[in-house]
Amino acid sequence: EYMGAHSQSSWLIDWWNGLSYFGYRDSVVLNVSYCYLFKPDRFSMDPVSRAAKFIKGALHYRDLIVREQLAPETMAGQPVDMSMYKFLFNSCRVPQCPVDQYVTYDPTYYHHVVVICHQRLYCFEALVDGQQLTTSQLETQLRAIQNLSLGSGLGVGVGALSGGDRDTWAADREALLGVSELNRVALERLESAILVVCLDSVSPQTPTEAFREMWHGASKNRFYDKPLQFIVGANGESGLLGEHGMMDGTPTFHFTNWLLQELDAGHFQSTDTTKQPLAPPTELIFQIGDMHQRIEAVSEQLQGSVDAHDACVLKFAEFGKAAIKKCRVSPDAFCQMAFQLAYYRLTGQPGATYESCSTRNFLHGRTETIRSCSVESTAFCQAMQTPGVPGADRLALLKRAALSQSAYARDCGQGKGVDRHLLGLKLLRQEGDAPTPIFDDPAFGKSCYWYLSTSTIASEYFQAWGFGPVVPEGYGVAYMCNAQEISITVTSRRAGAPALAKAIKQALLDLRQLCMSTSKL
Repeated sequence: EYMGAHSQSSWLIDWWNGLSYFGYRDSVVLNVSYCYLFKPDRFSMDPVSRAAKFIKGALHYRDLIVREQLAPETMAGQPVDMSMYKFLFNSCRVPQCPVDQYVTYDPTYYHHVVVICHQRLYCFEALVDGQQLTTSQLETQLRAIQNLSLGSGLGVGVGALSGGDRDTWAADREALLGVSELNRVALERLESAILVVCLDSVSPQTPTEAFREMWHGASKNRFYDKPLQFIVGANGESGLLGEHGMMDGTPTFHFTNWLLQELDAGHFQSTDTTKQPLAPPTELIFQIGDMHQRIEAVSEQLQGSVDAHDACVLKFAEFGKAAIKKCRVSPDAFCQMAFQLAYYRLTGQPGATYESCSTRNFLHGRTETIRSCSVESTAFCQAMQTPGVPGADRLALLKRAALSQSAYARDCGQGKGVDRHLLGLKLLRQEGDAPTPIFDDPAFGKSCYWYLSTSTIASEYFQAWGFGPVVPEGYGVAYMCNAQEISITVTSRRAGAPALAKAIKQALLDLRQLCMSTSKL
């Protein structure tokens, strides 16, 4: 009956959005949001130049969506569901109790961009008389914002409130609205903006430092509820922070990968000499009243959570996808087996593993769980840790585990995974229904306690990407298996991200050595 009532959509989508995202009451920072760290721009690392080109590319991409000219994505040659793209621009998550909401604004009417600089929020129109601003004009507006913010000093950092737990943020938002009508106007401008750009004053020096600026940064120079938030450091290190509610990573990945590819080809450069006068940027003024203490309290609480997490970006340059394929093992399965081996070595036991699989072959599809920890992967790990097991036997167990993972991944992509199906059955249970043994079995609960939460993309234009762990003792593992290198970002709640990253590196090397018995990597 439930599926029949949702025959024109996905039977899961409302449940999934509410349960996994909008009903989630902890802060989205560290827990839900994800980020990308871009590679340096070969033309210019000037932060204003980079930010202007990001905005210019976004305007072009948004225009493709609005005009319905964006080519559909495909998987295995088949087009996939594109419904998430309508939430890419001019959208925002809004805190409410007990379930958050998402708002979208008409992209044919709202054409402004919000910039956060020195804890102050500014906006300007990115289209004037129906024409997009040129990259040079965007630079002019951004430099004007820099000068305005420097002349005004640090702002109160009202955006930090969005980093609180969702119930607290909902109450704080209502309090803001109650202080002044100006706050309602300012929030509407912020939430309806095409996107947000954060111009930071810090200059991260290492990939891990840069990743952390993208992942959480300084809360007073952020607004965490926007699905697109470009972040540009004072030294040009740049990336994107994405709110996860209505979109999985694939739309933002395809957009930013396209954008960086265009920039690498020399497009959207600042070559225009137009002198058309522009309306100056305006500051979004918030009347804070007595809420300064609330801003400080939320900022300090979030910083405590930040300090309780660690992260490590591993740049593995010894080999990549091209070499792994010579071993006749799926590159993704190869990486997953390295994660299994690394975790097994650290803990002495296997750990339930979540690997995200897109189900956008189906209408309103989002994800399914590839259970990469299996009987086969455990047998492989045990053989690797047992002295005296012949290399040929270990290699055979590796290939068996890899084939099992690949087969499971194919099933998930075809809607044949188990986790979303079981979730639906669990949610259909009514009070007074007969017990369902599987849900009360301790083994079921243990199998869903994701010690390793993993996901992969592949881009030659990203340095790294990542997200947080989903259980206190667990790890977030985001990875890119590119042609000649593997980039892995490990996060944890002080469970030891550097230690797992080190173990993963050794596991990758050991798998290479194992495969060299038959195929030279």
